[in-house]
Amino acid sequence: MNINIAFNTIIYVMVFLFPGVLFRRIFFSGKFNKTYESGNVFERIMYYLLLSLVSITLFCIFYYYFREITGDIIPVFNHIKADEIIHSFISIYKNEFPSLLKHTESLFQLVNLLLSLYLFSSILGFITKKIIFIFGFEKRWSLFPFLNKWDYLMYSTRANNNRHKIGDAYTSKIDITTENNCFISGRLHEIVFSKEGNVEAYALHDTYKLYYLDKQSAADQAKIEEVKSFIADNNPFYMEYGETGNKYEYLKRVRGNIFTIASNKVLNTSLSFIKVSGIYETIKTISRTAFTILFILSLVFSLSYLFWDYNIIPFTSYIKRVAFCITFLLSVVCFLLLLMNGIDYKKTRKKYWNDLKTCFFLVLLLIAPYYYIFNSLPLLGFLIIQFALLLIYANWNGKIRK
Repeated sequence: MNINIAFNTIIYVMVFLFPGVLFRRIFFSGKFNKTYESGNVFERIMYYLLLSLVSITLFCIFYYYFREITGDIIPVFNHIKADEIIHSFISIYKNEFPSLLKHTESLFQLVNLLLSLYLFSSILGFITKKIIFIFGFEKRWSLFPFLNKWDYLMYSTRANNNRHKIGDAYTSKIDITTENNCFISGRLHEIVFSKEGNVEAYALHDTYKLYYLDKQSAADQAKIEEVKSFIADNNPFYMEYGETGNKYEYLKRVRGNIFTIASNKVLNTSLSFIKVSGIYETIKTISRTAFTILFILSLVFSLSYLFWDYNIIPFTSYIKRVAFCITFLLSVVCFLLLLMNGIDYKKTRKKYWNDLKTCFFLVLLLIAPYYYIFNSLPLLGFLIIQFALLLIYANWNGKIRK
């Protein structure tokens, strides 16, 4: 009798509780997993039961219409009838062993049915999470509130950012002013909370600190010119902030991956959202890339067809024909880039010459294979020239970075 009661309890948990657990676990996955443990035990059990009933109902509806549309495309459940399942639960209620578990075939099908229900509950929880959090429904209905209000403010949504559209990706930037009037800015990595839900610390990456220089001081004036030269050379560790009165303000990168600051040292904070990408920009980028690839491939195949069928140049092997078709197109592109950089005088002098030398080296690297293609050098000689050019370019590029 006790064994039957324990067995029946396990069946009830697997059917009427576990789908709700999976739904809620997936719903509160990722950055909001602490909210999964919110509420007392009785509250969570009621949530699990409610969500399990919703999942079972939607699973039955989904399976019914799926089977009506597709037929018996998945025959694994064909032998399990609704009457058998209901009769099995009646047997469990009477503390009798259910008939579905007496045969190996029906037991296998029942296990597959439960696994399908669990998978459906997990997918349903994931989809519900995306829909509710994207449109901010959890704030209006208060069904799945977060433990801390900061969770609503840390990341861009349509509720706290009126420019946010479906498919947009934003990063959170935070500006912090400390007690000693120090200004720190960077991308928000995480806000660390205590067990009581209070803010303990802020974690930032790509962090910059604000510095002030006096424009009337001779020593600071030399430093200002040095900082401006760093900014003109696109040094990632320096950014210009502005000029106020006799002060020159600039941001300097704080070394390290993650910068943390305790909340008791913070005077105030300011959050802003910076758009990283959007679905429309992504579609445009993919379309342009696809068009460029198709255009280049069409040119390559056109050249290949021209040199193959009309024998304009008598190549000695197919490899040399293919190499010529590819390198000819790329060398023309690099030559055009060399000309365009040569007439671009808007850049700084240093960047102008660096870009010009880079394009020149690329042209040399792509012209060098012609010595092998037209039988002026053997393959070994061509490889030696290519290797020497790469060494010269690597040595020159290393000097530029220093």
